[in-house]
Amino acid sequence: MSQDDFSISELRRKREQSRAEGPPPGGGGPSPESEPRVSAAASAGPGATFVRPVTPVVSGGRATAAAPPESELPVDPWRVLGALRRGWYWPLLAAVLLGTAGYVAGKQLAKSQIKITLVRQTGGDFGGGIEGQTLRLDHLNVNTFVNLMASMELARRGAPKVQPPIDPGDLLEALEISLPQGSDLIELKFRLREADRLPNLANTYAAEIVAYGQELQVAEANRMLGTFTNRLREIDENLRRANEELVAFQSEKGVLDPVAQATAYTKQLVDSRVAAYARQLQIDQIVAQIDFLEKEMPRANPYAEQLDAAQRRLASLEARFTDQHPEVRAARDEIEALTRRAAAFATNPTGAGAVSGATQSKVLELRAQKAQLEAEIREMERARAELQRQVTGLSEVQIAYADLRGRVDALLKTREVITKRQREVEMYFDSARGYFRILAPVTERDVDRLVAAKKTQSTATKVALLGFLAAAGLLVLLDLRQQTLKTVGDVERVTKLRVLATLGDLDKMSPAERDRWAFRAWTLVAGQLNVSANHGMVCGFMSSGPGEGRTTWIKLLSDAASQRGLRVLTVATKPSGTGTPETDAESARQEKSFGQAVEQAMAESAAATAGAVEPPGGGEPGAAVLNANAFAFPAEVVRKFTAGDVPAAHIPLPGWVWNLERRKQWQSALAHWRAIDNLVLLVELPPASVPESVLLAESLPQVVWLVESGKARIGETREQLEVLRHAKCRLVGAVLNREPDPPIKL
Repeated sequence: MSQDDFSISELRRKREQSRAEGPPPGGGGPSPESEPRVSAAASAGPGATFVRPVTPVVSGGRATAAAPPESELPVDPWRVLGALRRGWYWPLLAAVLLGTAGYVAGKQLAKSQIKITLVRQTGGDFGGGIEGQTLRLDHLNVNTFVNLMASMELARRGAPKVQPPIDPGDLLEALEISLPQGSDLIELKFRLREADRLPNLANTYAAEIVAYGQELQVAEANRMLGTFTNRLREIDENLRRANEELVAFQSEKGVLDPVAQATAYTKQLVDSRVAAYARQLQIDQIVAQIDFLEKEMPRANPYAEQLDAAQRRLASLEARFTDQHPEVRAARDEIEALTRRAAAFATNPTGAGAVSGATQSKVLELRAQKAQLEAEIREMERARAELQRQVTGLSEVQIAYADLRGRVDALLKTREVITKRQREVEMYFDSARGYFRILAPVTERDVDRLVAAKKTQSTATKVALLGFLAAAGLLVLLDLRQQTLKTVGDVERVTKLRVLATLGDLDKMSPAERDRWAFRAWTLVAGQLNVSANHGMVCGFMSSGPGEGRTTWIKLLSDAASQRGLRVLTVATKPSGTGTPETDAESARQEKSFGQAVEQAMAESAAATAGAVEPPGGGEPGAAVLNANAFAFPAEVVRKFTAGDVPAAHIPLPGWVWNLERRKQWQSALAHWRAIDNLVLLVELPPASVPESVLLAESLPQVVWLVESGKARIGETREQLEVLRHAKCRLVGAVLNREPDPPIKL
């Protein structure tokens, strides 16, 4: 062989010529760049067409059909279920432990409940008032009083009286007030962890609410009593002056009783004055009510005090700064905002806003009544003036006497009415009933402990469920962090190849089950890659790394093909470098003497090609191992298959595939062997981590990617498949070795 045959340029030129000339006669293997993709199935037999049917899945003695996923999910659901099935006890243990902890915590934090009912009662009524009117001491709105029940002031009064004493803030936190619409009942609910304290707390605080209502009514009566007392002092002073004027008039004029001459006039005048005094008394009562309500309004409207403070601050700022000063403008903006909030709070139809609105409405109503009474008094004064003009014909003495006498009588009647009202109010001090009364005191039997039990169960259930979900999520996350291919979904998602078949755990299968699985697997795999399972096929098996089961699959499938009467030829490969210094040196020595080895092999005759010997380590019956020269002289192998001498053969592939001449021998050998009728050629390619695997796979019409569950890593698999696709290798499908048991068995 000349030196030109080993030059790099000459090798490139010969390779380009081989690509242009096409496959050699006899069906030689085409170059990877020139052969179209669809010809991957053409090697199965004449007229075969490559169709992508629904993917059958063969797994551990079962054969089912599974269609490729229409939409790719980021995670295979079956892998998630499988992880949960394998580690089911961890979520269960977490649920039990956290559920127990939640139950204990809920038991400590759960609160029992008790309910006590208050009944609204009307305020004190006093009959026999002026012109038949009734005096009522019930001016507080119900919603206002309910607001006072939950006030800190009342809580500070009632908390020390509870046995044992309780903090006012804790009391308000335990209190819940319910006011049914249109009802005179108010429900007070108390919740505490110490159930035995609830009856005393409920009864004590309810009694304090009743007493507080009584105090409010007594305070209102005190204000009215003060009004009546002041009015009596004023009337007594006016009556003393009127009597003095009457006595002085009688002494001066020498008249004792001119009333007989003007009886009708006197009667009308007295009635008019009495009516005017009655109206004035009503006005005084209304003024007292307005003062009381206006003092209670800030309690219902929280913005009133803030607005008043803001107005005082504005007045102070205006005295020191101009109107354009930033602080003055900020104070005005604050007043405007508080005014809007107070107005919105007062017009709020629900809650405390409704309370303020109701009180404001009551104040407006009383002011309207006051204005009406003042108008009536002015009308009576005009009537008296008109009456006096009508009796101008009477003597001046009679008119003066009648006027003085009428003033005295009117003051006497008014004093009598006010004195009666004063006595009624004094009697009310000892009989004030308050705004509400307790319907019935509560006892230990009224404590609702079921609420605490339900709360404890709910807490335990929620915590247990949270623990179960957290443990399950952690279990799935740890499984996904392994970044390995485990399920059919993982393989299809990462490799973008349909899974042709799967194999479970061989250690759990009997020999008969293995044979049945191999028969079905061969039928389905060959049926997808070939026209018929009874025709020949050329296919290579490649995996990401070593030890993933390529030899096992090839052995099982070759046995199944042999049982069908097909001629089986398996090609085992070994990498050119193992990574140790000794083997790498040996590979270098072999590469150096490659030319001499080829010349020596070609100088040998056909007689030197192939005696059959038993494969190392034993082999299947009827199989034979051919030496490495079979690639240099593939026709001898064809002759033996044609003559029927070798029903099956196992050829160890040389490791020095980096040389172009060796690869040409490999392609030529494939072309000769594909010409054998009903030949099944299964090639065990090196792992994809070995570069030689790409050089060998380029010449194969079909390559199946083999994955062992839980061993092949996702990142490495993607990188290796990308290299194979760029090398124009014909990847036709994938198989899964050691498929895990499905999480749900039907």
